[in-house]
Amino acid sequence: MKICIIANGNAFDKKTWSGTTYNIATRLKNINNIEIISLNLKEIIKHPVYKLYKKFVGKVFYKRGSMRDKEVYIHDAERIKKCLEKIGADINIFFGEHCLYTRLDNQLCYAYIDATLRPILEAEKIRRFGIESFLRKYEKNDKKSYDLLDGVFTMNEWSRESVNKLYGKDLSKIYNIKCGINVDFYEGIKNYNNHHLLIILRKKTEHLKGLDLLLDAFKIAKKRINDLKLSVVGTEYKKVDGVKYYYNEPRSKTLELLKDASLYIMPAIKEPNGITYLEALAYKTPTIGLNRFSYPEFCGYGEYGFISRSDTAKDVANTICLALNDTNKLKEMGEKGQKFVRENYNWDIVVNKMVKQFKSEGVM
Repeated sequence: MKICIIANGNAFDKKTWSGTTYNIATRLKNINNIEIISLNLKEIIKHPVYKLYKKFVGKVFYKRGSMRDKEVYIHDAERIKKCLEKIGADINIFFGEHCLYTRLDNQLCYAYIDATLRPILEAEKIRRFGIESFLRKYEKNDKKSYDLLDGVFTMNEWSRESVNKLYGKDLSKIYNIKCGINVDFYEGIKNYNNHHLLIILRKKTEHLKGLDLLLDAFKIAKKRINDLKLSVVGTEYKKVDGVKYYYNEPRSKTLELLKDASLYIMPAIKEPNGITYLEALAYKTPTIGLNRFSYPEFCGYGEYGFISRSDTAKDVANTICLALNDTNKLKEMGEKGQKFVRENYNWDIVVNKMVKQFKSEGVM
């Protein structure tokens, strides 16, 4: 039995796709002596068109080059196919991206995804020249690839339904096996009376993660809750009374803030698979987010978090005040949310679901 992992980077590097490939590859490697082979798409795709496309077109649509540029895949799909044929794995798993344009004989092919592209671009509400033409080409190629996959693993139910809606992939061939988190569970006692909000993001993602919206909402909410405070991890940004930034701080500081926060809030404009919502729940911290992408399912459709009525500062502020008004409810939500994450979002569970599917195909 041989499994080949195709990822944009070294599958055994914890930085590749936020540790997703590492967590899955290391677990698969320990099952029945399965051999794991990691391909680096940056090494495989060397066609000159790739460099030009990434330099010019990629910047137009994504502000930076992206491995999601399906036009690039067209040029080197044959190269990737030859690599996979040479390796001769029983199962190929594409992580994040997939580029099948012809069927591989005697090899099962799966993809593990967290999102589809069109809803992500539409969420930004930015009209770009030529974007619809680009998406039509992208989705034509994407559908070819999905049609050739024996199955699709998704990180969330939203992605599962999106693949079905956009590409007509049979839902019986799309498996929501979820994902794992990268923090331990907090077992201590939390203080839900401290009116402490927390958001975690990366620099240059402030707008898309909803920080601009949150700061406007925070100003409104602070007029009603005088001691309201907000901690922002991962960037230095606009100065606002009551807001403190933690940039280039050690991981231990983030975990300390997760323990102390009474609410985790990320009203993200574009966050298809927000693992930080789940990591907050692992620390018994209820969440606030917008009614889009995977957030509703990550908050148990309101059981472990609050869904803002709209993406306006006024509604987000109202949601903050509503949430902090009942500390007993926050405690109950936090404890139930932690149980929800513990039982569902674990890398061992994810890999076991993959293995179960492979066994059903008769290859394990």
